Amino acid sequence: MCPLTAGDTPSSRDPGNLDPALWPDILAFAALAGRANVGGYGEPLSNQKCLTYLRELDEAGVRICMTTNATMVNEKIARELAAIGRLENVNVSVDSPDPAVYEAIRGGPVDRALVGVRRLVDALGSGRLTVSSVLMRSNAPSLITFPAILAAIGVRKYVLQGLVDYTPNLAHEEIGWSDGLGTFVDRIRSACREAGVELVLELPERTKAGLTPPVQPGAAPPAVTDTRQCFAPWDEPVVDKDGRVFPCCYAMTHGQAVLGDLRTASFDAVWHGSAYADFRRAIVDGRTTPDICRQCTVVPTGSHLYREFSAEIVAEASRLAGRSPMRLAVRNTGAAAWSRADDVHIGTANPRDGYSAFRHPSWIGPNRIGTFREALVPPGAIATFEFPVLPSPAVPAETFQIVVERRGWLPGTQFQLRPDPDPEKTAGAGPAHSRLRSVLRAIGVAR
Repeated sequence: MCPLTAGDTPSSRDPGNLDPALWPDILAFAALAGRANVGGYGEPLSNQKCLTYLRELDEAGVRICMTTNATMVNEKIARELAAIGRLENVNVSVDSPDPAVYEAIRGGPVDRALVGVRRLVDALGSGRLTVSSVLMRSNAPSLITFPAILAAIGVRKYVLQGLVDYTPNLAHEEIGWSDGLGTFVDRIRSACREAGVELVLELPERTKAGLTPPVQPGAAPPAVTDTRQCFAPWDEPVVDKDGRVFPCCYAMTHGQAVLGDLRTASFDAVWHGSAYADFRRAIVDGRTTPDICRQCTVVPTGSHLYREFSAEIVAEASRLAGRSPMRLAVRNTGAAAWSRADDVHIGTANPRDGYSAFRHPSWIGPNRIGTFREALVPPGAIATFEFPVLPSPAVPAETFQIVVERRGWLPGTQFQLRPDPDPEKTAGAGPAHSRLRSVLRAIGVAR
């Protein structure tokens, strides 16, 4: 199930480490994004620069998640990882606690991986550590006993992942409804409950579908505009070791949909370039869905959120700096009308759902400001958000974004609030249009 060894994939044909010359541009973009997932088709710690890269991300203020198989984690490495303050999560891939099953899948001893897990628990504590397994036909029975083993080691969160069909030779490992998938998941869930371990299901479409009975005959066919309901092209650029930029890891696996190359262009130029823009436009409509997305089974199929809901900030009608109250005006550029029932709100965006220092008692919560004042906002119309803030002398600015609750965050709607910490000094101040435009440019909200 790993593209490094799964067959004729770019990573299996030409394995290796990241070109160090590409790192400064990646680091700069990660600092702008505020978050980085460090992993690879291979073991990150086999790169001798890995810990250096992690420390530099930490120093740049980047929140980090990392995936490892833990087989190279000695006590020194565990301590060094624990010292990286913004390393929020280390996920360890262990596909079975059974030695024979693990060796058949991973080609090595499971004891070495579990010793690494224990070292990470001792150094990091349980709050920053997860263990994950890819659920397959060959390992499903052995995973029922795994939660108790993890609990004994000190692991408190277990992630069950679905199989991604990177190559056709995985058909014998796929497990569905008729193979007892639902029963296996239920038994693993019960074992986690008994062991005091939290179970997180992170399963692609095929496995989610397998948890319910097959679709009944006569069900309505999908709409012609249905596509992959994927947000990766807006949220998660993926860079391979050679500096090629892809919309997701599935595309990188197959070497398709290359949207830029850091050897010839900056990350910022790639992210805001025409190739990315064209790919984003294509994926929201089933009639233009990119070929690589049609092959993918990681995310479900349906109407794309960004076809229904999209927006752009109307700078000249907004006031996001100066004294309270603030005003945000956004134009509805999607196909659906907005109503109060849609729960379109302003949320904290960097980090998403972080607690705001500007929270006012009238807000919905510490990470949600509120919704627009109009009863209905049809396509092309403007939604107006007006809200008070409580300035914080210690925090000059915070980043926010429009979110459709339970569905997703709207790209192109990030903005910063810069309330004056001394409202008396700005009494009577008008809209700060020029400052607003410079802020929007600085945080790159162009769609």
